[in-house]
Amino acid sequence: MQNSNCNPSFDASTTLRETFVKSKEIQAQIDLLNLRFLSMINPEDKDTINIIPYVVMMIKKFPLVKLTAQEVCHESYIRSYKKIIKGEVIKNYQGWFKKVSFNIIREENAKEKKRIGLQERLIPNIPNYDSPISFNNTDKMTKLYASLETLNTQEFKLLKLKIVEGMTYEEIGNILVEQGEETMNDATLRAKLRQQLKRAKAKLRRNFTVDS
Repeated sequence: MQNSNCNPSFDASTTLRETFVKSKEIQAQIDLLNLRFLSMINPEDKDTINIIPYVVMMIKKFPLVKLTAQEVCHESYIRSYKKIIKGEVIKNYQGWFKKVSFNIIREENAKEKKRIGLQERLIPNIPNYDSPISFNNTDKMTKLYASLETLNTQEFKLLKLKIVEGMTYEEIGNILVEQGEETMNDATLRAKLRQQLKRAKAKLRRNFTVDS
């Protein structure tokens, strides 16, 4: 008698289904990362604490560090992206970005100290060279910003409310009515919001997906 537990077609379909679910979960986390990151580096976003001033302050505490705040933030984003791709979840984005940014600055400071020490002891006439950190993932940042440019203000707002804040369509509708952007929060409006969010999410992912 054949053991049903060893049925290869069953195992394959189960694995494919689990892979599909996992891929959707990761893509959802990438969407959340993108929106959180864009909010935290946007000085006009009043709903989120801007991470740039913190990074600037930390860089000033380490005079040897030659990185700009933008470079530190971009590297923080890349590390966050890699963490999510591995299947890990970031629960507190503000705290996470502060931690990662500080670690990047501290690592760079240690590398600069080591470089200067070697230069002074072994090869005092060596020319200065660029920072050890290699930003070889700038294509991801380019794609992220390109995707952002395809979103209008309303689409970005809806994505934030739904994906970042985790609001229901009814809650979003209430906010839009309170702000005078809609007149009535009914089934028609909620259907409209679903379609708007679907299109906005498609725009966000068009140039930036898990596989890109």
